[in-house]
Amino acid sequence: IKSENESDIKMIVMGKKKILVAEDDNLNFQLIKHFLSKLNIEVIRAENGKEAVDIFRSDNIDLILMDIRMPVMDGYTATQLIREISPEVKIIAQTAYSNDKSIAISNGCNDFISKPFSKNQLISLVSSYL
Repeated sequence: IKSENESDIKMIVMGKKKILVAEDDNLNFQLIKHFLSKLNIEVIRAENGKEAVDIFRSDNIDLILMDIRMPVMDGYTATQLIREISPEVKIIAQTAYSNDKSIAISNGCNDFISKPFSKNQLISLVSSYL
């Protein structure tokens, strides 16, 4: 008799990936969460850059989707603080300003996605880092 479902055991062994989504806009966050719902990941939300840094300090995060323009602390400042804690964590900047790519990379982001983005664009980019 199997006490646990085989896929549950695989999940425990593999470990579910955690993505921190720093996004102050509720509608954008819900859309991102919906886009990522098919992947085997846990989505954690930070509503501003300071929250993103605090959550990163206290949790084991595999990937960060960092909005650039947020209240309290912007995404660039948050990225720089997270880089001091963990130079190796993957951070993808997300912004409606497509000319921010070089600024995002120079501020410590690994990659960049411009809003609005499609479900396929997001899943493809996120999957390439997990």
